[in-house]
Amino acid sequence: MENRWKEIWEKRIEKNGEKTHTELLIANGYDNERSQLRPENLELGQRYYWNLIDLKLSDSIYEVGCGSGAFLYPLYLKGHEVGGIDLSHSLIEVAEENLPDGEWEQGEAVEIKDFKRYDHVVSFGCFLYFPNLEYAENVILRMLLKSKGSVSIYELPDHDYKGECEKMRRETTPNYDTDYEGLKHLYYKKQWFVDFAKRNNLHLTIFDQCIPGYENSKYRFCVILKPNRR
Repeated sequence: MENRWKEIWEKRIEKNGEKTHTELLIANGYDNERSQLRPENLELGQRYYWNLIDLKLSDSIYEVGCGSGAFLYPLYLKGHEVGGIDLSHSLIEVAEENLPDGEWEQGEAVEIKDFKRYDHVVSFGCFLYFPNLEYAENVILRMLLKSKGSVSIYELPDHDYKGECEKMRRETTPNYDTDYEGLKHLYYKKQWFVDFAKRNNLHLTIFDQCIPGYENSKYRFCVILKPNRR
């Protein structure tokens, strides 16, 4: 991942200490006009996601690009075993402090270790920062090794809406071209996941993102990958 993105995420935290769910989301970057994400709206979207993967209370969940642990926080409070990896040292420290029973590691997404496997492996709002599709494919392959069940990827920028999304970002972000120079998002075609699933004998579910009140949802889609059972 580009070093400038890493520099940005290392600076997200202004103070240590126990945080609310809202503060954890803000630490993960959900804090401006287009990307503001309220905890109650996230949980509404998550209910739909968890139904799709048939999430049980006894299931463990691991997140790639976990940041502060905001996406896993509601599950942690319900007693799920959680863990994750993130590039940012400072955000991992926040996750360790606020979700102390989780298993957290700092590192690149492609550095996922599979010595301990989880029932489900997820990623929320991380794949848009990857440098290219080859990197993304390698991460998904590592996620599949880490998971005993499903791999879910949320917040995927839809290539079909790239022009519309970039136009919106420029209109709502002051000094966008200057401040975000060299900090591009990676957009995905749904067909790319169809081809990946076929090559790796996986069952694929694709659906539009559905988080109420979250402006970016209309430009994003989600996928769930599971091994085909014979």
